[in-house]
Amino acid sequence: MTTDHTHNSATATPPGAPDRPRTAGAFTPRITPAQCRALLAGARDPIGLLPMGGALTEDGWQRARAEGAGRFRIVVVGCGKAKQDRRVTAGAMYVGTFHGSCRETAKALLQNGGRQYILSAAHGLLDLSTEIDPYDITVGDPGSVSADFVQAQVRERGIESAEVTVLAGSKYVALARQSWPGLEAPLAGAGGIGEMKQRLSQIRLAARAEAGQER
Repeated sequence: MTTDHTHNSATATPPGAPDRPRTAGAFTPRITPAQCRALLAGARDPIGLLPMGGALTEDGWQRARAEGAGRFRIVVVGCGKAKQDRRVTAGAMYVGTFHGSCRETAKALLQNGGRQYILSAAHGLLDLSTEIDPYDITVGDPGSVSADFVQAQVRERGIESAEVTVLAGSKYVALARQSWPGLEAPLAGAGGIGEMKQRLSQIRLAARAEAGQER
């Protein structure tokens, strides 16, 4: 198993890229259980980061898939109108109860690995640790991010082929669907915030029960 400490190096390939064909009869070396766990842990992260740092190379991704790694998982949460009044991280910016419920649900869905993003009308996809200033804009408003802008962010992160769930209102789902046509939108069709919160609660309970059974 090899590692590459820069994700954008010439030897690394984004997780969504197709596997390189193997040479017929190529020898696959044995790896220890600890190495296997490290590979699978790296594959659970959308950019393939290994537990001790570094990133999976193309060969590393092939081996991770051979060891049973599936598609990496992402949960995208929509931003919220209620915000802090100062510059903070994206993870701390939005203080509304609906956004908080979506974040808790995302956390439950990602108990077995994956990554959470916030879809911001002003900034597009945000890592939780990215610092931003407060803003007053929503998807569809003049000056809000376009589908092309979000698609460029998705390509830059190499997450085009991720398994994606979006926890947000219809405008945010429609924006994200331009990048991930097959995304899951469990809140679609809900009659209002109350029904959305009920669905979120049910999703959390089901995810936690499933995680408990797997343990």
